[in-house]
Amino acid sequence: MNIIICKNVGISSLKLHWVESTSGKKLYKCRRFIAIMGSFNNPIEELIKASPFDSNVQENYAEGVGETKDLAIENMEKDESSMCDSLWAF
Repeated sequence: MNIIICKNVGISSLKLHWVESTSGKKLYKCRRFIAIMGSFNNPIEELIKASPFDSNVQENYAEGVGETKDLAIENMEKDESSMCDSLWAF
């Protein structure tokens, strides 16, 4: 049995992508495409093949930056949480 826990109702995401800084201080950056209320701007078939670091792709994404991969993921989760909170603000 698979159990899915949704931390951010209204937001879902695709695969996680990584980039590592090569200049100066070592930093990790992660991004993943975000569907808002179940909708992406582009067909999901295209997004599966694309990278959120590609400047030609017009899609919503969450981003995290940190000195470690764990810190980058933690910051990305904060970004997602912030987006989710804005969806439900009254």
